[in-house]
Amino acid sequence: FFSMLVVLTEQHKKDLALFAELPPAALAEFAKIAVEFLRHGANPKIYSGAAQKLNVSPTDVKGAVEALSFVFAECAKNNINDIDFMDTLLVLAFPQEINEGLKNMYEKYKKRNAIYFSRVILWITSL
Repeated sequence: FFSMLVVLTEQHKKDLALFAELPPAALAEFAKIAVEFLRHGANPKIYSGAAQKLNVSPTDVKGAVEALSFVFAECAKNNINDIDFMDTLLVLAFPQEINEGLKNMYEKYKKRNAIYFSRVILWITSL
């Protein structure tokens, strides 16, 4: 048995840091937006709406969505288990509540959207 981690770039870390500033309830919405991003591509209207609700810039929302999409897609592509997913998030130094929320969303969306993750992974890794 060996562990498999997804390596996050400094830009991914910076983009994902937005989650530490938001209420935990916002994570579910970001996960939905990230999966929609994987399915249909970017939607600037959604980014603008989320940015207004959260009082952050649309650019920050876009970066967080793309970074979360990368994490979900890479982890799903490599069939990463819960433990390795949590270990991947360690470098972000999020509170446990955020890590647990992201893990639960990853598992949910991995099962439901595995086909989408596998189809777009090459495109996502080029971001």
